[in-house]
Formats: sequence, C-alpha cells, structure tokens
Amino acid sequence: MFTVVVVACHILYADRCIEMIDTRGPYLKEERCDARAREMIKHSRDMFKRDNMPFKIIGWKCDKENTV
Repeated sequence: MFTVVVVACHILYADRCIEMIDTRGPYLKEERCDARAREMIKHSRDMFKRDNMPFKIIGWKCDKENTV
C-alpha cells in the first residue's frame, strides 16, 4: 500500500514547509499513487497561485506502508 506525501516550502523562508498527505489513499499499486501525486501537485500549484501563497513544491513521494 502506498500513500502520497507532497512537500511545499515558502519561497523566501526555506525552513517553513508544509507536508500534504493524501486522504484518498492508500493505493495498492505504486503507479496509481504516482498518478495521484501528479494530480495533487497540479492542484496545489493552482491553489498557491490563485491565493497568492508564496509556496513551491519541493518534492513528493509514494510512501510505502509497512504491512505485517
């Protein structure tokens, strides 16, 4: 199972970051997680621009859950 995590940081203050964790997942396949990550990044960028929020996406990952 995979969960999307997207990280965005303030443009002027690199130590001011937010971590966005997908609430739709987790996903069985990494490919689906990757597709959701791209969707989240696009929507986040649109929101930052629309609301004049000086944030930039600096990274993302599909975090694999440890299942026992």
